[in-house]
Amino acid sequence: MNSLILAVIITNTVTGVILHPVKDEATHAMLRAVARDNDPVEREAAQAALDYIAATALPARAPAPPPVDVDLKYLNDPLVGRQQQAVETIKRRGLDATPCLPLLASPDSALRRSVCETIHDVPALARQLATDEDPFVQRAAADRLLALHNDAARAALLTLRHNERAAVRAEAARVLGEWAEPALAVELHPLLQDPAPAVARAAAEALGRLRNPVSVPPLLERIASAPALAQERMAWALGEFRAGTPALLALLNAGDDAVEAAAAEALGKIGDRQAVVPLRGILTGVNNHGSGARRRALAALQALGDRESVKQVLPIVTDRVLPPLPFTIERRYETDEVRIEALRYLAAAGDARVGEKLLTGFTDLPSYPVRVALAETVRTLLGQPYRAVFSENVRHYNVESLAPSRYPWTPAVPGVTR
Repeated sequence: MNSLILAVIITNTVTGVILHPVKDEATHAMLRAVARDNDPVEREAAQAALDYIAATALPARAPAPPPVDVDLKYLNDPLVGRQQQAVETIKRRGLDATPCLPLLASPDSALRRSVCETIHDVPALARQLATDEDPFVQRAAADRLLALHNDAARAALLTLRHNERAAVRAEAARVLGEWAEPALAVELHPLLQDPAPAVARAAAEALGRLRNPVSVPPLLERIASAPALAQERMAWALGEFRAGTPALLALLNAGDDAVEAAAAEALGKIGDRQAVVPLRGILTGVNNHGSGARRRALAALQALGDRESVKQVLPIVTDRVLPPLPFTIERRYETDEVRIEALRYLAAAGDARVGEKLLTGFTDLPSYPVRVALAETVRTLLGQPYRAVFSENVRHYNVESLAPSRYPWTPAVPGVTR
């Protein structure tokens, strides 16, 4: 028998660390087989282990968990780690969390966060949300109010909408948006006019989640003059309502990539064909629009079922369409994300001729993620199996040499093969 197994048997016969009365049946079967071995030493050791298992009581070998009162004593321990251990015990066992309340004054933010995740005291949670300086503690208190989901918690959040601190108002708006009561939308409309962009943004996202149609007019009234941080979420919210096409078309030239991207995405959700031409303008105006807006515009055109933009989209994949960087003269390829989105559009709107142009139109080898998308697109358009080819960047032998590698470092352009 393997000497390692024999050593384990002998060691555990003495120490009892591994073998015990509830060991799995496979271990018992192994020991019974060894007990019939020809070697008397191995046979004797295995039998001793079986006897030990049969004679040893589990409670004497497995330490019992400490009593609950021992853990709760740690609430007053000077070590923060032990205090947090006690709080976690209360949370895990569903005990009365009232003794944890004094720990909300602890200087340790992790402990305060644990207490907020444990207690059921709505006034204490609201007070902590309103006064704590740590954003993670504020988030924990707000999420706990959401989890309690009772009338007292809702009333506390509605009161916190008017708090003097912008972070508190934003958290209250966020949680009310997740309350799943569309009637609460009316209470959030005034926050769209909040001077703090983060609050207006949180209110807009909350309205989009609540999806109460009465929120469309306030959103349309505010979106044109809102700060960019809030405009992005307002555009998203209008997309959720499938409304506001004129306002969203105006945002396609907002000058902020995130806002333009959100507007393009919303227009794709709405499905209004009058957005097709402005969305094409984003693809050709690379000097005036960011990569996020271009990517969302491609996705929106696909969602709108547009099949007339293939001529504008094909060069995005194969050619250098971006202007050169400062102090350089060479034009650049689009970002991988935009090229991949363009390939998805071509897969939906193109035909076999587009597939052939993709195979022959590349001058340089694209990155591997683009090659994967290219293979999928060509496979769809031509109906033939294509796969992306890896770039060879490691040597396939153990001892380095100065001889050239047997393998090509890069595949042939465009990096896909059948």
